[in-house]
Amino acid sequence: MMLNLQHDNQFLVTLLIMGQPPLDANIASLKPLKERVAIRYDLLPLSFNDTAKYIIYRLKSCGAQRGIFTKAALEPLYKYSGGIPLKINNLCERALLIGMMKKARVVDRAVVGAAIADMK
Repeated sequence: MMLNLQHDNQFLVTLLIMGQPPLDANIASLKPLKERVAIRYDLLPLSFNDTAKYIIYRLKSCGAQRGIFTKAALEPLYKYSGGIPLKINNLCERALLIGMMKKARVVDRAVVGAAIADMK
């Protein structure tokens, strides 16, 4: 009903819904809501190169001024995450934590391997 609110022929509320695949089934069961979905987009898994760019972007956004993950660390990270951003985030967070505990200057393949083992 909130989506029907108008003033001077302009809608007053825009609803942006983001979620994981099960959300789509829930929306499908609510026909009035599904009918109001104007744009739908499914984010596909990232490629290896896009995964590397994503990690660099996230690190720079947090203030990183140098490379933290080695190139060799990206291969097992990508293989484990499958390019899914949530899994990339979780694995990177774990690898950074393990790297910090080991007082590592960079996150290398061994640190990512330890993070993967820790997450299993």
